[in-house]
Amino acid sequence: MTAETRTVWVEELDCCGEPFALGSTVTWELHSVADGERRFLRAVFGDVIAARITDGYERHVQYEQTRDVVGIVRSIEAVSWQIHPLADDSPVTDALGLYALPGSLVIEARSAAKAFDRVGDRGCLGYIVDLDVAIDGATANASVT
Repeated sequence: MTAETRTVWVEELDCCGEPFALGSTVTWELHSVADGERRFLRAVFGDVIAARITDGYERHVQYEQTRDVVGIVRSIEAVSWQIHPLADDSPVTDALGLYALPGSLVIEARSAAKAFDRVGDRGCLGYIVDLDVAIDGATANASVT
């Protein structure tokens, strides 16, 4: 059996979701990042960080294609950015028509993720998590894409 590292965008934990820490074993229902979500990630994080993110973990949206994975949390980065209404041609970053203020992104390493976390003086909007997912030849295609 081998492990594959997946980098997951995890939405904030304020209303639901379980806290987790480095070394925790988690069971998450992941979805692959699609084009629309990839545009959002590039708009907020830039091309380099967005390219690292392979999957999403979202508890509020039902995705057509998901897979349950069990993995070990290897790194956690808390993320925040300032949100503002459209005042220029900034890319859309959420369904409410709010936008990420260019230059406002803050990413901080964490040993744990929890509800109502803070990044600097702002609320945490999500986490970038490296997750080692165990795979073997029989389940590799069914568990991870």
